[in-house]
Parts: sequence; C-alpha cells; structure tokens
Amino acid sequence: MPSNVISKFQMKSFKTHRFDFSVIPMESSYTDQPVKHEFLGKYAVSYTENKWRGLIMVYYSSKSDHSGDSVKVDIVMDGFCEYDAPNTPDDREQFKKLLTMNGAVALLSILRGQVAAATTALGLSPAIIVPSVNLNHFKWEEQELSSSDEQ
Repeated sequence: MPSNVISKFQMKSFKTHRFDFSVIPMESSYTDQPVKHEFLGKYAVSYTENKWRGLIMVYYSSKSDHSGDSVKVDIVMDGFCEYDAPNTPDDREQFKKLLTMNGAVALLSILRGQVAAATTALGLSPAIIVPSVNLNHFKWEEQELSSSDEQ
C-alpha cells in the first residue's frame, strides 16, 4: 500500500463518559413526537513528542418536546487524536481543522452507532437515530489540555 494512503492524522482512542437513556411508556411512537436535539463540542490541542495531540469532546442530548419527556438521551464522548507534523502555527491550525472536522466525523459516527445499538438493545423500535450534523456550522469551544487528559 502506498505510504500516502495512511493519513498523518489518526484517532487513537475514544471513550464514553456518560450514557443516560430513559423511556416512559407512551401510547404513540416516539417517532411521532417532536424531538429537541442539542450538541456541544469542546477540544484541546498540545504539541508533545514531535506530534500534535488533541482531545475532542462531544456532548449530545435529546428529549421529546412532549410534556412527559417520554424519550431522553444524554451522552458524552471524547476522542484522542494525533497529527504527525512540525510545531508551526500553520500546522497547529491545520491540526485544529482536522480535529474539529475529521475527528468530529469519526466521533459522531461512533456516538450515533452507540445510541442506535443501545436503544435497540433496550427494546426501543425503531432505534433512536442521532441526526447528522453540519460541522461547518458547529460551534467549538477550545480548552486547555492538561497532561492528565492525554491518553
């Protein structure tokens, strides 16, 4: 395989910090109810051992707009990524773009899969599908990365 096929940007690990799910029995399907979805994203970057390293965290919650809050999901996940590049301002900016785009796509895909699998396993049919996100309009908050956050 040509060496340029493997990206210099790689997700190294991910972790689910919280997964809360509740369903209150109802007469109609949750798919018939309006659902409010909320996303929040945070990230942090550092340069150590000749690599850019970053942590990306996504908070997702949804609940039905029905007064009984019949379906509710809260999940917090993070992904740890590395980028093999020099310590320059341009490479830092490139890493931030890769982290908040490529890293977010990977993490959100894992998040969507976990929610669908868990809600199916818990008997909800159809499963809850986390909506796709337009990352061009997603708001990110940059945080400081402490050495204990690196995995």
